[in-house]
Amino acid sequence: MIRCLKSSIWFLLQFTWGIVQNAAGLLIFLFLVVFERRRPSIFRLSVVTPWRFEGCMSLGVFIFLGSCADGPDDPLVIHEYGHSVQSVLLGPLYLPLIGLSSLIWAGVFRSRRRRRRKPGRPQEKGRATGQRPGTKRRRKNYTEFYTEKWANRLGRKVTGRRPPEW
Repeated sequence: MIRCLKSSIWFLLQFTWGIVQNAAGLLIFLFLVVFERRRPSIFRLSVVTPWRFEGCMSLGVFIFLGSCADGPDDPLVIHEYGHSVQSVLLGPLYLPLIGLSSLIWAGVFRSRRRRRRKPGRPQEKGRATGQRPGTKRRRKNYTEFYTEKWANRLGRKVTGRRPPEW
């Protein structure tokens, strides 16, 4: 009975308070299922659907897994489920505070990672990267950004499982 009540409250909040991100997620979900013939699965109270992009994304109850994840049992689902919890907590503020910030951070993080991989690129020390000589540069972890750190904490708290370590 309590489980049913919690589920009802979850969906009520997602589709009222968080209607904007859930409507966007529903449109993407329908496109993936109808036109790309993707097979969704269920993780707790969310629908997990693979897509052709590299990264993962959560829009309300809809979680989209890219090529970086190994299916619905991947620890990335825990992280993305944390974003679903953020959607319930923040409602209409989710997209500007979490969605947009997270999307920009993912783009910046990926571009930095790609630049480091290019052959012939100068080492990450000294003047080649604009850093003062004699200082050490610590690489940023993806989850150091507030949106990602919070999603990991929420995902772990709600599911009891460990999110990924980047």
